[in-house]
Amino acid sequence: MNKDLTYRKSTLGSEAIAKRQPGLGPKQRSMLILIDGKKGFDELSRLSAMLGDAAQLMQELESAGLIEPVSQAVPAAAGGAPA
Repeated sequence: MNKDLTYRKSTLGSEAIAKRQPGLGPKQRSMLILIDGKKGFDELSRLSAMLGDAAQLMQELESAGLIEPVSQAVPAAAGGAPA
């Protein structure tokens, strides 16, 4: 899990939500619902503070194939004016 990337539900993740897949814990399920391909790690972490360690939950979801990255990390210097 890379905190600099944005994640979305994979096809498997979307099916897990739609079918209320057994074996998905309540904290993982809540985090999976929050992941939409638009929110970055910092926002997800803030929104899921009551769930515990956001990085750990996202790592578990990624390892299970329920989420996937949608963007590449943006270098800090990107977007600056050319010299």
